[in-house]
Amino acid sequence: MNLKEIVRIVEQTQPFKDFKQQFPKAYLVHIFSMTKQPLQLGYYDENAELITTFDVNNGVQKEQSAPFREPNKQAIKPLEITQVSFSLEEAEEIAATIQKEKYLREMIRESIIILQHLDIGQIFNITFITHSFKTLNIKIDASTRQVISHDLTNLVGF
Repeated sequence: MNLKEIVRIVEQTQPFKDFKQQFPKAYLVHIFSMTKQPLQLGYYDENAELITTFDVNNGVQKEQSAPFREPNKQAIKPLEITQVSFSLEEAEEIAATIQKEKYLREMIRESIIILQHLDIGQIFNITFITHSFKTLNIKIDASTRQVISHDLTNLVGF
């Protein structure tokens, strides 16, 4: 799936054009994928302090919400899609390889992939939810394919 093309298609829809008239300074901040859910693009407007999400399947604006971030943190960084060198599917394959090599006993139930720009750079932030109610989080550099980190934690503490 070509992410640059997906962004271009969504940005040509009438709902997106209407949104940009209302929020001309909004910029792309994430691409979100979850098992059995349509791909979503999120755009942030600093003045309104809202993220507006668009469903890629139909280009329809889904929702507006306040961003999840720490208090007194700097503005959310724009996602520079031109700097992303591979697809969501390839990122998931890399993460699946890490899972098979290092966490073989953990069977994947759901996957959540967020392409975003964090302080450490633009990354694919991949979270696998396992059948044993753990989360396996893997961060991959979006331009070099380098695995930055991976860790397994309990989803629920008993």
